[in-house]
Amino acid sequence: MAEAEIDKAMIVNWALVELGLAPNFSIDPQTKLGALVDIFWPRALARSFGLHDWTFCRRTTQLARQAATPNNGWTYGFDLPGDILGPPLKLTFDAACEMPLRDFTIEGTTVFAHDPIVFARCKV
Repeated sequence: MAEAEIDKAMIVNWALVELGLAPNFSIDPQTKLGALVDIFWPRALARSFGLHDWTFCRRTTQLARQAATPNNGWTYGFDLPGDILGPPLKLTFDAACEMPLRDFTIEGTTVFAHDPIVFARCKV
């Protein structure tokens, strides 16, 4: 016997059973439950995907070094990419991300370091 495809309705009904409620959800945004699920589903899905370091949604890039020398004691400032989700997973000074960068700080969207080249592995 083939297993049923796991879809939004099945997951919501599983959650209803876990809460001790009747599993009577069907995908209909006109119902109160359907409207609530439509509100919270994107957040639940994003949270679920965010729990794992998926290789298809991460990218390693060389950070763009800022032209001006920082006035905060660091030698270089680098701009983080604008499309990342959360803080960088790892900062390194090599593209293969083998050796982590230990001496750095992040302020806003800027990475400060003493190394002239910095790579960042980030969720996108």
